Formats: sequence, C-alpha cells, structure tokens
Amino acid sequence: MKNNSSQLKIKTLRVKELQQELQKRGLAQTGKKAVLLKRLQNALNSSELNDNNIANSSPDKTIQTNTIVKKAIITYKPKSKYYMKTIQSLRHTIVTLKKEIRSIKFSLDQVCQTNIKRLDQVCQTNIKQKTDKGAGKKSVKSKVANLLSGSSSIHNNSSMSNPNLKDNDSFNFSSIHNNSSMSNPNLKDNDSFNFQKTQNYIVHTQ
Repeated sequence: MKNNSSQLKIKTLRVKELQQELQKRGLAQTGKKAVLLKRLQNALNSSELNDNNIANSSPDKTIQTNTIVKKAIITYKPKSKYYMKTIQSLRHTIVTLKKEIRSIKFSLDQVCQTNIKRLDQVCQTNIKQKTDKGAGKKSVKSKVANLLSGSSSIHNNSSMSNPNLKDNDSFNFSSIHNNSSMSNPNLKDNDSFNFQKTQNYIVHTQ
C-alpha cells in the first residue's frame, strides 16, 4: 500500500518538484519527466529496502557480532603476550651467548699467551745452554794454552837461571846408560830405567 501511494504521489508531482526531490537526494536533475520519475522511484525503493533491513535486524545479531569482535580481541591479546615473552627469552639467550663467547675468547687468549711464554723460555734456555757450552770449550782451550805456555816459560827460566848448564853439557844419560849396560850385560833396554825419559823429565822440570 505504501508503494502504491508513493507512486501515485510521485506521478502527481511536476517537473520542478521532481527536480527538487532529486536534488535533496543528490541525484541528477536532467532529463524529461518520465526519466525524472523513474530516477526518483528507484531512489525511494532503495531507501525503503534499507529501512526494512534495519527494522528486520534483531538485537541478537548485533550481540553476536559484538561477541565475535570481543573474542577476536581476546584471542589476539594472549598471542601478543606470547610473542613478547618469546622476544624477551630470545634477547636473554642472545645476551648469554655473547657472554659465553667473550669468556671463550678470554680463555683462548690466556692459553695462547702462556704457550708463547713457555716457548720463549724454552728458546732462551736452549740459547743459554749453547752459549755456556761454547764458553766452557773456550775456557778449557784457554786453560790448556796457559798450561802449555807456563811449561815452556818454566823451561826457559830454568835454562836462563843456569846458563852454564846446556843440553850437551848436562848429565849424559845416554853415556850412563851405555856404561851401565856394558858393566851389566844382563840389563836389557826394556828392563832398565828409561834414561832418555828421565833426562827429558829433569830438563823440563828444572
């Protein structure tokens, strides 16, 4: 009934009145009367459908939509908390890993330093031993040279202190040896005193 009455009222309207109604609804105002009537009628029909939908919509549906939105919010909140907890735990693990890496680096540095010190000490001891051995050999050689020079100097001093004593004028041990062998034919060279060695010993010791 409403649609029929509205249609009758629209049909009775003039062109200017139709244009005014279309202007109120923000619709185009150009065209003939039939076009304007059809345009206005379509606008009225669409508005009536929207009103009917709003009237037919029950409050239960609005409550359901509100509950759905609330559930979505509630389900989102725990997830956000979970993500925050996981992020915090990951940060904590990163911090602990950094500390462990620092401690490992420190221990490795200490081990390297101790090994380097040990190697340095070993090298120094080896060098010292070699130098000590060389010095010992040099000292032995110098001692032998000193002994040899000392014995020669003693011989020279003895000859200088007794200028009258010469090798040829000293005791002729060879003649003594010959005389002793002639007087005692049983005395052999190997069994008798080695007069030559005795002569050399006396000459060097004087």
